[in-house]
Amino acid sequence: MNILHRKGNHLHVVLLSLAISFGVACLPENSDSTTQDVTNLLLANNISSADTTSGWQSFTMNITSVSTPQVSKATTPDVDSAFWRRIDGNMEIMYNYVHSNNAGAAIGTGEYLFSLPSGYQINMNMIPGGNNNTSGAVGSALVQTVTPNNSYVGTTKVLDATRLQITATDGTTVDIIGDTWGPINTATYRLSFQASVPIAGW
Repeated sequence: MNILHRKGNHLHVVLLSLAISFGVACLPENSDSTTQDVTNLLLANNISSADTTSGWQSFTMNITSVSTPQVSKATTPDVDSAFWRRIDGNMEIMYNYVHSNNAGAAIGTGEYLFSLPSGYQINMNMIPGGNNNTSGAVGSALVQTVTPNNSYVGTTKVLDATRLQITATDGTTVDIIGDTWGPINTATYRLSFQASVPIAGW
């Protein structure tokens, strides 16, 4: 912008601002190469920035357990909604699950695993994974069960390139949500988590 002011051509400044605002090249044909280069650079930057954010998209959350027999959701959950969006190099995920009738729900074997949308992988160079209580934290979580009545406040964390887990506490003990800690087959069950993970290739 200083280059343009030194040239004293205020028309170029005004048109450059319009070009940036509307995303079109609107400089006159006799614009000098320096002005045009600056315009092209700023327009390209705007286009690149616009491409790195998306709106929320729904997907089916696949929940598995580390061993068989596998965990399963209730046949008719009250809520089972999963959404994701892209924010720069990260994928943001929101998941909410509720059932008040546990018919069809199976406890599974071992810790519960929550899958990313199909076709995407976490950039494991940026965050550690692993089946433990200390791998990379990427969000917050809440699990509530009725019969027995328990609440677990937790952290969403990375297991591997395509799956997440939840580490949670009841105020005394810390463990990973699964068949013995926040099991899904209780009479009433609520699970909610958020996550933001770096995606390979973004």
